[in-house]
Amino acid sequence: MRGAAMSGLVFWIPALPKRALSPNGGQRSRRNPWEVAAAKLELGEAAWHALREAHGPTVPALTPPIRVAVALYAKHGTKNKDGRYRPEDCGNVGGDILKPILDYAVVRLGVVPDDDYRNIESVTLMVRHVDSNADEGIMVQMVGAEEDSPETSVTIVDG
Repeated sequence: MRGAAMSGLVFWIPALPKRALSPNGGQRSRRNPWEVAAAKLELGEAAWHALREAHGPTVPALTPPIRVAVALYAKHGTKNKDGRYRPEDCGNVGGDILKPILDYAVVRLGVVPDDDYRNIESVTLMVRHVDSNADEGIMVQMVGAEEDSPETSVTIVDG
């Protein structure tokens, strides 16, 4: 199901973000800021652990600017009561989901020194359907400038 069509760094976060990070959870001003902050911290820490698990305690740096692909694999069509956010459209995968992954894992572990435009050129977002809650999670793939060629892609493919 989850295949990669690239070199670079790939890691799998085996959980979805909490519903507090949904932009559809009501007006932003009505979201509990403590709940949002806790959900960001939880997602960021999960990303940090996943990147270290995939690449060891010394994660290799990539030459900026890097390109990032993020795919959320979620089971849609059922009412889950686990408090996890299952977006159905890419437009809802916003900064509240991307920022913790980039800050807590990619920058903190030294893949790139910062998440600004000089270091991260683009982020591609995808939402994929899975048939089981056990298959839910977030795939993150990154490719650096040194690997940038027509043969190198940051597109997550099903396989």
